[in-house]
This record gives sequence, structure tokens and C-alpha cells, in this order.
Amino acid sequence: MNKDTAVISQQIKIGILGGTFNPIHSGHLYLAGKAMEKAGLTKVLFVPSNISYMKDQTDLVSVLDRIAMVELAIAEYPDFAFSKVDIERGGNSYSCETIADIREQYPDAELYFIAGADTLFQMEEWRNPQDIFAQAVILVAYRSGDTPE
Repeated sequence: MNKDTAVISQQIKIGILGGTFNPIHSGHLYLAGKAMEKAGLTKVLFVPSNISYMKDQTDLVSVLDRIAMVELAIAEYPDFAFSKVDIERGGNSYSCETIADIREQYPDAELYFIAGADTLFQMEEWRNPQDIFAQAVILVAYRSGDTPE
């Protein structure tokens, strides 16, 4: 194995799964596990949003409760981790900023943004979508019954 091959084989590949997680559920865990499997990720970061500007905040449980739910749900999965970058930043949560903050924490990692197919079609309405696509590989999952098209 030459030097370049050794560096590639040691590449850290981090998946980013953001959301309100109100509540986190088995679908989130399944999505993270499948992303790890299909893309060969090293780990998946679960990133609860602080304020999801595109969602109604009326029925949102407290940030502390959502953090506790995520930590409890991922506790038995050694390759899943919790990140509070959005909560620490405060204000509205924007994926472009989430990815930039995680890039600062893991400058040598290859980042993968995990999303559902329904999300993909909304991304052009998000803040600075070009930054999202420039900073991370987008992994898109579709639900059973949907087609990749």
C-alpha cells in the first residue's frame, strides 16, 4: 500500500443527520444506519435544530427534552454521536451553518449530509443551498413505496 492509499483508507467519513427530532424515532435510526452501511461512514452525528425556521414551533418540546431523547435513542449505537452545534449557535438553524461548524470541528473529514427525498426537493429554498452542496456529499433516501425518480 502506498502513502496515498493509506491516507484514503484512513479517511474519516461523517454523516450529518439534522432535524427537530420532535421526537426522534426508529425511522431516524434506520436512516442513519443505512447511510453508514451504503456510504461506508465512520460515524453519524445527530444534530437537533435549535429553531427550525421552516417548521411550526407550536408543538415543539423543549430543547433539553429533545436533547435527552436523542441521547437516549442513540446510546446503544457506538457509531452514532450527538452534536449540539445548532443549539450552541442559537437562533434559527441553517444547514449551511451546521455543515460549516462541523467542518471546523473535523477539517480533514469527508462530510455527508443525510436527507429524505422530500427534503431534497425543498433544499433550493433553504439558506445558501450552494454552500450545502459545496461542503458535503448529499445522501438522499426515499421511503418504501416511493421511487428514486
